[in-house]
Amino acid sequence: MSEFKNRPGDALESLIPEWAVEQDKSNCGCNNMKKAMNNWGTERCKKKREYLVRHLMSQNEMLIPALKKLPAPIKKLAAGAMVDKAIRMAS
Repeated sequence: MSEFKNRPGDALESLIPEWAVEQDKSNCGCNNMKKAMNNWGTERCKKKREYLVRHLMSQNEMLIPALKKLPAPIKKLAAGAMVDKAIRMAS
């Protein structure tokens, strides 16, 4: 059994390395999104995939400077891959 069973928010959090984001995360809403994803479970997160990708893309200002410079299409691919993997981890 997965340690993230039906907790895709926790799974997604585990995929985001600490070094990739700025230190002050107090205004990012990450914990609220994690709780929402965990409440929704894997099936609803699958249906909300595009919403989740858009949310991650909206957090661009939280990234370290080197990652902010990546082209948006690359970041969108990475965000989608992370959402998909988090859902798989929680399944």
